[in-house]
Amino acid sequence: MLDVGRLKLLGVGDIVEHQRHKKELRKKEIIENAKDLYGDNIPDSIFDYLERQLKLIPKVETAETLSPEDIQYLVWLSLRKNDPDVTLKQAGDWLNLDELDLYVSKIFPAPETLPEKTKKSKKKVAKKTRKKKKKNN
Repeated sequence: MLDVGRLKLLGVGDIVEHQRHKKELRKKEIIENAKDLYGDNIPDSIFDYLERQLKLIPKVETAETLSPEDIQYLVWLSLRKNDPDVTLKQAGDWLNLDELDLYVSKIFPAPETLPEKTKKSKKKVAKKTRKKKKKNN
């Protein structure tokens, strides 16, 4: 069982790492399937397909779009902040499927828990965006 007290908030670099990991897994899956079908003579159209498929992976994820495998990887990234020796398999073994929402809440900050400075920055960005939209219309 995972002690949620060991989880640390993820940063932008962690999210980027997760996206890189997802794309790499999808790339390997497509190439393996192509090799099964075509051997070493993989047609160029497969590489075009690969490129299109990788673009379909969302750049920004929400708790609703995360799979259990995504959560395992993100929890592993979080645990490594305090324990660099923890393995992805260990992180997976410690997870309880009934508590995935709890893990996500511990590794991603809720907007109401952000420091006041960050909240103000987000409000300023939203206000500038609204002004630009009005100006363009």
